[in-house]
Amino acid sequence: MVKKFWLLLILGIMLTVMVACGNDSAEDNTSDNGDAGETETSSDAETSEVIGGDVENATELSFWTFQELHLEFFRDAVERWNKENPDRAISLNAEVYPYDNMHNNLLLALQSGEGAPDIVDIELNRFPNYLQGGTTTVTNE
Repeated sequence: MVKKFWLLLILGIMLTVMVACGNDSAEDNTSDNGDAGETETSSDAETSEVIGGDVENATELSFWTFQELHLEFFRDAVERWNKENPDRAISLNAEVYPYDNMHNNLLLALQSGEGAPDIVDIELNRFPNYLQGGTTTVTNE
């Protein structure tokens, strides 16, 4: 029993050291564009697509998701909306991010008050992270 404890403790310490010393897989998303002191920031989205971008005078909306499969639903929804409401057409700038990146970026954008999308696909287990604080009741008056 004592040997198992020490073995697990040593393995836990080794794992912690390996994680702490391992390479960070996140890349720096800034690149020097040749001008002194200026950098260009690129999106870390895995996939980016403008749905309904060919429609003139469309209202532009942004959408973040962590699941590329969900784009199919929104692609169909935008096309149906634009067909049924040509006077209120929309163009959806859809971006698919890695799971953790999307949720972390969303939390930072909401806390800073800048850069949040118009529509976001939040995973159900992460939803409570965005509900802290007071709630607002919307009424149709």
